[in-house]
Amino acid sequence: MQTTKLSRRHFLKLTTGFTIATGISFSINSCSAPYDWQNSLLNNDHSGFLTVSEIAGVAKINGKEIYKGNRLANNADISLLQGSLRLSLPDKSIIEMNHKASIKADLDSKTGGLIHHKKGALLSVIQKKTRRPLIIKSVDAQFGIRGTVCFTQILSDEDKLNPRVPQKANSYFCICNGSMDYLNQNQQQFSDDKASHHSARFLIPGKNQLELQKTRYLLNHSDEQIYELIQKMEGKKHDDNWLFPGVSDYY
Repeated sequence: MQTTKLSRRHFLKLTTGFTIATGISFSINSCSAPYDWQNSLLNNDHSGFLTVSEIAGVAKINGKEIYKGNRLANNADISLLQGSLRLSLPDKSIIEMNHKASIKADLDSKTGGLIHHKKGALLSVIQKKTRRPLIIKSVDAQFGIRGTVCFTQILSDEDKLNPRVPQKANSYFCICNGSMDYLNQNQQQFSDDKASHHSARFLIPGKNQLELQKTRYLLNHSDEQIYELIQKMEGKKHDDNWLFPGVSDYY
């Protein structure tokens, strides 16, 4: 595996025709044999569903209220109006929705697919050994997820009142543990990144570019929350020996 150093002046194509400009220098690994994400989506049978594992609040699917135990149809609009919502994927991976999150999922019946993250916050614990991994498409970017704990949040005006959040940022993401591929608009990997214990960035759009600003701030997620979510996984659980419960909101 070859490591390439990228600085602020190096630009990479991203999802919407924008480019990424790194806020500070950091390492991104270039794999000699990248995963075929485009083919993964082509093989999606579009017959998957999400199961409501737990709900503490109010959520709706296509405008109708949902309850614990409901199976949510593929390609439906799922909106959290208040509280939190925990969803289980066909491969027993878990996604927890918070901060009035909104998503639309196009899933395979066994594993993988595409989740369009439209609003709010998602904390995801994705199974390590999956036949077809998951793509999360956010407001500014899309990420290929394989055996990763990750957090993504679309920033609201209220979120930007936080002095630790850049005013011009649209979103935030954190690789909490594992690896993630950066994908272009054709679902093709152009770079990847990994972390053993959190690697977070704010995404700041600009004219024909997108800046990834490195931060050590854990926005709206913690090791304690991740640990609790892992314990709720059915079947084989993601490892949790990398967590440090009780630490501050900085890593």
